[in-house]
Amino acid sequence: MPEGLVSSDLEESVASADGRCALVSFITNPLVMERANTYVLFVTDAGLAAAANSFEWSAAENGAPPVVQATAHGEFTFRPTAAGPLGLTVRILDGGGAEQAS
Repeated sequence: MPEGLVSSDLEESVASADGRCALVSFITNPLVMERANTYVLFVTDAGLAAAANSFEWSAAENGAPPVVQATAHGEFTFRPTAAGPLGLTVRILDGGGAEQAS
């Protein structure tokens, strides 16, 4: 997280219930079909950041099965293909693939 800022200062954002990370979207609602939107996960807890080896992103449009993609860093780009609700989750994985947080 940039020094002096909190997640709510950065466009659309949501902090985890335990406060160890925050998800920020580059574009505010509504999303536009076929336009890329980038999401960034800021891991603000030092222990969790040290354990993080990869990130597993799941994007589900209109209740359909999710598109799942792994990234080496806390950044994910998604292009919605349909109008309607988008559900996005991210899991933080350690080097052995065990979930550290979601």
